[in-house]
Amino acid sequence: CIDNEPSVLDGMRTLLEGWGCRTLLAAGLAEAIRFGGAALAGLDLIIVDYHLDAEADGLRCVEVLRERCGVALPAILITADRSVGVRAAATAKGLYVLNKPIKPAALRALVTRVIATRQAAE
Repeated sequence: CIDNEPSVLDGMRTLLEGWGCRTLLAAGLAEAIRFGGAALAGLDLIIVDYHLDAEADGLRCVEVLRERCGVALPAILITADRSVGVRAAATAKGLYVLNKPIKPAALRALVTRVIATRQAAE
């Protein structure tokens, strides 16, 4: 999970771990890179906020992490930006999009679907 708001990361950890997920949390791209390629390649998916900071947006973050680990990790982009451009850019990069405010049931359904799809492909 990548988000520049500590309270959002805490909330996501609580939510995801309550569903039995293991989590790695990062406040931005630089922090996520520190996990290393092997740790990143072992992830089931990335959940990333679109608006992070000047370093990189969520789309760039996923692109760099995929390059670093050598795996086209599934990713969910969470954004308040409902523009066609952001959705099109995310879709072009193979990301799923959830608009804020996020409903836990919608996130859980998408996480479950993404993981099941990845496992079926393996």
